[in-house]
Amino acid sequence: TNDGQYNTTMLQKALAANEAIIGLGIYKLYQPADYRNIFLDKNNPEIIFAKYTNGDLFIDRENDMERDLAPSGTGGFTSYCPLQNLIDEFEVIDGQTSFIPATWQGTKRVVTNNSAYDDNDPYKNRDPRFYADILYNGAKRGKNGYTVESYVGGKDSRQSTTTAYWNASWSSYYVRKFCGEAEDAYGDDPRSDVMWIHYRLGEVYLNLAEILFELKTTDSQGHDAKWYVNKIRERAGVPLLNTVDREAIRHERRIELAFEGNRFFDVRRWQIYDKVMAKGQYGLKLDKQPNGTYVTSLTPIANPEGKFNPRYYWWPIPEIEIRKNPSLPQSPGW
Repeated sequence: TNDGQYNTTMLQKALAANEAIIGLGIYKLYQPADYRNIFLDKNNPEIIFAKYTNGDLFIDRENDMERDLAPSGTGGFTSYCPLQNLIDEFEVIDGQTSFIPATWQGTKRVVTNNSAYDDNDPYKNRDPRFYADILYNGAKRGKNGYTVESYVGGKDSRQSTTTAYWNASWSSYYVRKFCGEAEDAYGDDPRSDVMWIHYRLGEVYLNLAEILFELKTTDSQGHDAKWYVNKIRERAGVPLLNTVDREAIRHERRIELAFEGNRFFDVRRWQIYDKVMAKGQYGLKLDKQPNGTYVTSLTPIANPEGKFNPRYYWWPIPEIEIRKNPSLPQSPGW
């Protein structure tokens, strides 16, 4: 987009580029029995471009993913904590339909009144990608079924007295996507053979959904935006949509490509970064009751960053480059 608006010429070029990838006929949507295997199976026909790093040589923050993302109770470092803002985007499946359980109006979280969802028992009947991507309180991890305890006082909480609480999640959530889940994330060698997917066919499908919707057209095969979105949802095991709009397409992109490095750029090219950050950053606090149930409440992790500066939409041009070419203008706001 250009200043938040789509440029028709650029969309048409993007359409041709993405159609050319499909036209090669060498990639197809992977259909694993377990969605997680998309990111673990190196013989994945969906992969267009990926970086492979083996575990022979330790490369910090590259092939130590098992240690860095694992829960603190397993010796993990919890380098990244999914926020409640993201968790709320994973739909609840109710029969043949689905719905988003909570929305955000600024910093106010509005929970659905649909009886199929209970905010004190929030992890039932969610989009299968939720279980593949997120470790939450009560989730099972690894071959031996380690149970995550991120409730207040649990072994994976910041109130733990038995494990490395200082490495525990601030939000009560941990990243599961990409991880093979070694039983002892710290004691075992943290190095592993890592496949980091930079580009896969699922993203191409979502690119085409966005492009075709904005151009109000179909591709050379007669497929429209809804067709591409529903192919992604069908593979994930989520009810198909009867119609799609801009928000539905962006929602699908956020869920399907979670943690893959796209969101940072998407909110900037769509120029919604200010609205996203204005919601603040929240986790979920789970207080365990004597009968084993939980009472949940939001817990702030970081406040909204204050007045938004539009310059965040651009990278500054290095001063040394401007010195080389004095007629080169600096990016707006820098």
